[in-house]
Amino acid sequence: MIVEQELKAQDVRMAMQEVVQEHLPIEANGYVLTNEMVYDVLLKAATENISIDAACRDLEQSVGGNTLRDVLNEHLKVEELRQHEERINSALSVQMPRRLGKVRLEAAIDEHDEPCYGKSPALRAYTVRRRAKNGTTHFFRIVSAYVIYRQMRLTLAVAFVTSEEKTVDVVTRLHERLKSLNLNIRVFYLDRGFCFRLLAQACH
Repeated sequence: MIVEQELKAQDVRMAMQEVVQEHLPIEANGYVLTNEMVYDVLLKAATENISIDAACRDLEQSVGGNTLRDVLNEHLKVEELRQHEERINSALSVQMPRRLGKVRLEAAIDEHDEPCYGKSPALRAYTVRRRAKNGTTHFFRIVSAYVIYRQMRLTLAVAFVTSEEKTVDVVTRLHERLKSLNLNIRVFYLDRGFCFRLLAQACH
């Protein structure tokens, strides 16, 4: 007999907070801003695809977006970008289904670009250039690698891309991360943009 269990929103929230706190610890226990508030805002912003400011406005008794960003900037130093990437990737795989390593999987990578309107060279060192869109040619780029399991997309690795990195290095880093999880990847899909850049870099 299979016991039916109801998954509640609060259960999901607590599970996500537990994982995030373990791998991306942020100490913000103050009079107004608490650790729990920080994670609540970040999870709301991520799951609803809204800005930190919008998430702060929606949540009761939350601090303003600028206050929260100050705390995040204090704990998440851009100079430690690779360490943050490793911690995030560990968090993405910590609750991976056990059966995932026993089946043949299809994997793919996607690009996610966010416009950068800053002008300082220090900031733009962490961006990539592309065709103009939304009033800029500079973008913060994150590349994610995911697998398809039971018709669900499971993101298991991300890579933060800087201006000096080649596409082949980013793809290799993500592929190696998936291999380290002992997954049986039978197909690895790249979109047309990735293939074009890989070919162009190989010819130089």
